[in-house]
Amino acid sequence: YGAYYTHTTQLLFMLCITGNMPNFWDMLPVAKSAQTNSDGSAVLVTMSKPMALTGLSTSTTCWDVKTYAAADDVTATSISVSGVTRKTDANGKYTLLQLDLTQEISEPYIKLDYNCTDKIKSEDNAYAVKFANLDVTNLITSMEPYPVARYTDVYGMAVNVQWSKEINASTLNKADFTVTVDGKAATIASIALNPEDATVVELKLAETSYLTS
Repeated sequence: YGAYYTHTTQLLFMLCITGNMPNFWDMLPVAKSAQTNSDGSAVLVTMSKPMALTGLSTSTTCWDVKTYAAADDVTATSISVSGVTRKTDANGKYTLLQLDLTQEISEPYIKLDYNCTDKIKSEDNAYAVKFANLDVTNLITSMEPYPVARYTDVYGMAVNVQWSKEINASTLNKADFTVTVDGKAATIASIALNPEDATVVELKLAETSYLTS
């Protein structure tokens, strides 16, 4: 590996002496991820840099929490933010922002917008970058299970549906599902839980309904 490290060192040296070396400390703070709390009353945003108190309390109108009833739902329910506070991460840095909501989230699919450019800032005095449609991980424990992925097996003999929570096998009924192949209703031969992952429901298709393309 000696040549690799030699070339890397030479590249970094050339970037420095030419003035092209990026200064990561000067980068603007951006949102890296977001998730709900357990009861849906707040959203926790992880920022790329520690955030200052400046502007937090007056930034409530900059945020928009949008929820959807289904993955393909185009009509959002908008929830306002009532308060913004900073929290420490596992390293004691203020990289977390807690958005307290005016009402609890009741729909499973959640996105977050931040619409201001000169409101909240990092501890090194850089304003946060605005963003739209950031996916929010749903960690609400009381919410009914909802589908998070749908995919076939590699042979085209089954359709798998992955849910947000583990499914009780006794509640499965193939009559509750429909599968369409090339515009025609497919026959579901059987239904079962994946033996290694109870969040995945496997719909086995009848041989006449196998996916061939």
